[in-house]
Amino acid sequence: MKILILSSPFCGAELIAKAIGHELDHDLIIDPVAPRPTKYYLPIDDGIGSGDNGRWVDWPTAPKQVNGVEMSPFDPKIIPNDTVGKHNVLWHNQLPGNVSEETYCNAQRALYDRTICIGTEEVEFVAKRYMAYRNFEPNASNNYYWEHFRLRHDPPYDDTMWNGPDKMKIKNSVDWLKQYAQDNSLLYVLGEDIFSVKSLESFNSIIRSMGIGLKEHNKTPNHESKFFNRTRYTNVGPKY
Repeated sequence: MKILILSSPFCGAELIAKAIGHELDHDLIIDPVAPRPTKYYLPIDDGIGSGDNGRWVDWPTAPKQVNGVEMSPFDPKIIPNDTVGKHNVLWHNQLPGNVSEETYCNAQRALYDRTICIGTEEVEFVAKRYMAYRNFEPNASNNYYWEHFRLRHDPPYDDTMWNGPDKMKIKNSVDWLKQYAQDNSLLYVLGEDIFSVKSLESFNSIIRSMGIGLKEHNKTPNHESKFFNRTRYTNVGPKY
């Protein structure tokens, strides 16, 4: 199956995508329109690192995990089977072809078998995460690998970081996604409903509604959900 996750940023949707990929043994395409380098460093152990015995190789043309980092081509037009893609809506300064967000999302949905929208009602909490990220070593943002770390690191927030436009950027993404899901009759799930389970039945109800073949969880060894185990967080989960 090809599964697309449309999400608001900083509400844990990447971990949800990875948890789905882990249980279903799917590859991942994370943020397909985020800039990519043309090459990456491959040490002799086929991992990412700074050893002296490696070599620089061309960026992958198909989804690939190298030492825990998900790599994929920029804005792929052909999605391999058994892939989970994740795109943050109304977030990027420019989309390929300078199309609108709606046009881009519609085109992405046509490439996948199933679309799930992951939003949040914790707008202020998520906005503070974004503000903390923007204040954490911003001069390193032009380095792909350091930026990858910055987005997934969780530096502390303090009130000196508060920025109204930053909150509005998050809110606009959250509101747009919710409306888009409603307009197109797409499944809309709150990230916090996955991460902070209110009850086992409510969690399994979300699993069933996704309709992608995830196993329901009933706490017994033979019926443990890998997705459940990978998404055990409080509040709205991990950062990105």
